Amino acid sequence: MSMSPRKILTIVVEASIERLVARDLERAGVTGFTAVEARGFGERGRREGDWDQSRSVRIETICGEEQAVEIANGLLDRFGRDYAIVLWLQEVEVLRGSKFEADGGGAKPS
Repeated sequence: MSMSPRKILTIVVEASIERLVARDLERAGVTGFTAVEARGFGERGRREGDWDQSRSVRIETICGEEQAVEIANGLLDRFGRDYAIVLWLQEVEVLRGSKFEADGGGAKPS
């Protein structure tokens, strides 16, 4: 069993811009992502998800380090000032590493 090093980019963001973030991920060439509802507390207050304006999502994608950093910087540039958004990277070892290789490189989110 061969393991391949990759990065997992985790994005916790207001649900109101989930579609915009998803579109940026697709444009950046990721091979897929997972999104789930999230609740918590932070700088912008409590996000309990009990009404539309307080809903958050956690979006995760696995890709190479360079692509992950480029995507994270693009998302922060685009959304960081006006929306609740937190991002982090972690090292992971994946099976079938070729599943997480971008086709044609990663364009910066616009």
